[in-house]
Amino acid sequence: MKRLILFIAFFYLFLTGCTHLNSKKNEAALPASFDYGKAENGIYSNAYFRIKVHYDTNWHQLSRDEIMNLTEIIDENVAGKNEKLKAFYNASKVKTAYLFLCSKYPANATLEFNPSISLMVENVAMLPSLSSGLEYINQAKKIMAQTNSDYQFGSTQQKQVGKMTFFALTAIPAAIDPTLRQEYWVTIYRDFALCFVMTYKNEEDQKTMHQIIESIEFL
Repeated sequence: MKRLILFIAFFYLFLTGCTHLNSKKNEAALPASFDYGKAENGIYSNAYFRIKVHYDTNWHQLSRDEIMNLTEIIDENVAGKNEKLKAFYNASKVKTAYLFLCSKYPANATLEFNPSISLMVENVAMLPSLSSGLEYINQAKKIMAQTNSDYQFGSTQQKQVGKMTFFALTAIPAAIDPTLRQEYWVTIYRDFALCFVMTYKNEEDQKTMHQIIESIEFL
């Protein structure tokens, strides 16, 4: 569970860090009636984003309550007693949301590492400079390079999934664990950045996660 929290937390920083330097007037909140979607029988669906994502039912999809509990744990573990950082996390929740999170093993399993894939979104309606997944990835790389995790980046790849173009970046957090691989797939859709993050150590788990992303149906 600790490792799952750790790498979701890094992605949380990656996602919210892209726009936290913008003034309040340039920030777009989530709609009051925001649709978090639902997952059942191996399919995550979201009416607002008009998407369906098929996932391996042998993996463990976290419920909405489990995801909410996890975000609270992230706040406690990452922000700690730093009140300024806590305030940043609280502010970021206004415009970012977890939609889907799936791990190879149960989230409460006692393991050193648990491969996972998650889908998060950020409202970028007021940020015309982030009009494509490529621009979002480039901004994120700058922020990640400023951390003490010694990220090593691969080249950014363009990926076509149905009618949508994603931009994918592979990163190795060398200072944490050089055997780990993280992939970020981002597209801008309906004024939101849709961001998939995958964390894995072997090609088998990578293949399973790629199949999940490539199963997306844009309705």
